[in-house]
Amino acid sequence: KMTDILTRAAALICMIALAFTLKKIHILKKEDFRVVSALVVKITLPCAIINNFSQMDFDTSLFFLVPIGFCGTLFLIGTGYFMARKKSPDEKAFQMINHSGFNIGTFAIPYLHSFVGPSGVIAASMFDIGNSLLCTGGTYALASSVQSPDNRTTLGSLLKKTFSSVPTLTYLLMTLLSLMHLRLPDGILTFAGIGADANAFMAMTMLGIGMELTLNRRHFSAITRILSARYLVALAFSLAAWFLLPFDRSLRKTLVILLFSPLASFDPIFTEKCGGDVGLSSEINSISIIISIICMTLLLIIL
Repeated sequence: KMTDILTRAAALICMIALAFTLKKIHILKKEDFRVVSALVVKITLPCAIINNFSQMDFDTSLFFLVPIGFCGTLFLIGTGYFMARKKSPDEKAFQMINHSGFNIGTFAIPYLHSFVGPSGVIAASMFDIGNSLLCTGGTYALASSVQSPDNRTTLGSLLKKTFSSVPTLTYLLMTLLSLMHLRLPDGILTFAGIGADANAFMAMTMLGIGMELTLNRRHFSAITRILSARYLVALAFSLAAWFLLPFDRSLRKTLVILLFSPLASFDPIFTEKCGGDVGLSSEINSISIIISIICMTLLLIIL
């Protein structure tokens, strides 16, 4: 089993490394990130969600993962605010954004699908519903309101941003169909199966193209502080989840692994909107992917 886990993890890492290398030698371009990410978010990831939901009977106990995903992300936003409490509003906004969120859709789901199958993907989907409420707009709304009281976002605009997300709508649709014991037509499921097979490769390619590793010494201190706090919170939450939650071992294992997911992929975008250091945010995000791959692979072996 250990050999199989390491082999699969190495294959996913190689996919990221291949895309990163192709970008460096100018076969792929930085601008290709938008195209590949659009394909992942709007086509292959929804296909993977549909495919996995269609293979499993939905367990209503998984709804508990929705508030866990929401509260986990909210706590990380609060951690960023606390760490910058004595600094400028701009720094508070930067820290709130770049501590927060879990990259579930474009990292954890394709990663988990390679190891734990449909049950893990469905659990990740429930977790990501709560997480997405903040990651797709809520984090930016909170950070921008701290940066400037005039930037307050209304509940209506926040919900509009959240529910315009194709993966979030797919989560909700498949959950509803599962609760009603309805099944999509075979033709749609066949199409979804083909798209799902491409999701891991496309998602890892997207991460490789988007990866920024300038290793700027000026950034070292900030990166170390933010990622240390991030993964200490993940460790504390995962210990609480493992020992305190009344779930079966398989579900607790999946949740612990999810808590070590990389930072949300929206963080550099929100940093740019707040006028922050996008290069630093991108580097933090990229390094978090590397750390998460190591942590999640070790957890798969240990648990």
